[in-house]
Amino acid sequence: MKARLWILLLFAALGLLAAMVLLTAPAGGRRSVTDRTPRGYRAAFAYLEATGGEIGTWDAPFDALDAPLGTTLVTAWPVSRGFDGSGDAASLVTWVRNGGRTVLLLDLSAEDGHPYTLVEGTLKGLLVRDEPIAPWSWEEWRTWSAMRRTATMRMPDGPSGTLALADPLWNLTCPANAEFLATDASGVPSVCRLAWGKGEIVLVSDATVWQNDHLGRADNLALLDGLLAGRTVRFDEWHHGVATVVSAVPPYVPGLFAVHLGVLWLVSLLALARRFGDPLPPPGLAGPSMARALHALATLHEGSGHAGSAAARLYALARARSDRKGLDPALLPPPPSAPSDTRFAAWAARIGAAQRDQRF
Repeated sequence: MKARLWILLLFAALGLLAAMVLLTAPAGGRRSVTDRTPRGYRAAFAYLEATGGEIGTWDAPFDALDAPLGTTLVTAWPVSRGFDGSGDAASLVTWVRNGGRTVLLLDLSAEDGHPYTLVEGTLKGLLVRDEPIAPWSWEEWRTWSAMRRTATMRMPDGPSGTLALADPLWNLTCPANAEFLATDASGVPSVCRLAWGKGEIVLVSDATVWQNDHLGRADNLALLDGLLAGRTVRFDEWHHGVATVVSAVPPYVPGLFAVHLGVLWLVSLLALARRFGDPLPPPGLAGPSMARALHALATLHEGSGHAGSAAARLYALARARSDRKGLDPALLPPPPSAPSDTRFAAWAARIGAAQRDQRF
């Protein structure tokens, strides 16, 4: 019972350590430029820094937006802090109208969290749920599925090529006065640009296009280069809720992982060293066997020169028993004069037959 209690306590400690590691690990996958996970934008940020542009972050609400006009502000969805209804949308549009520039990376491969008020209310666009009808044939489905995740760039003042995107759950309908910069095979826009006062707004339907795991696919990097390279760019970190100080792994997280592995090793060692459940019953002893005993005795006598003495003892025993019954001694075959193991065995068989026939 004590062993089981210790095992339960060790498993509880293991679960507690795992929870501590998960809770204290740095936040990832929030579209942050400090995030090195597949969902982060660290690679895109580093590339733009290398191209010589003035790259930085914006870490305040948009109602305090005072970035120099001509700056490009990049916001990627989903966001952790509210956008619609918070006044940030109105402040952003006002800043663009006065000469700013913004790139909005929507995440139309997600179920929800889309900026409907900004896209549909302010920009007069439309977000429509995609309800495709997939073909039944495997080859046709594979081609159809690949086409849904690609778009062709049509930038008159920039690069051309193919974009690698995620499987869309929504379709973006751009405003009537927008310029299509990329469309899919059916003509649905994936990237569009519209003038807004003295500035411009670029809508990208898929926020994965510049993520760490997508930036090197197809011509996604060319799109980043065409829209942001060489410019003054600020990535919106405020709405992601990720501060720069949590972009690195806390120093105690590796220690927690080491303790976690140590406890796991201890639990495994204890599990292998001790039996779980009730002890097994002792194995039953094999029953006696006359044949096994005789075989063992014959093995001891074989080759040991005991055939003569064994024949003498067996003949004396058989003669005594036959005399008690009053039988003629001539019924018993005499022992061999030069007994060997083989002759003794044959003679003993004749003694056994006489005993069986005369019942002595």
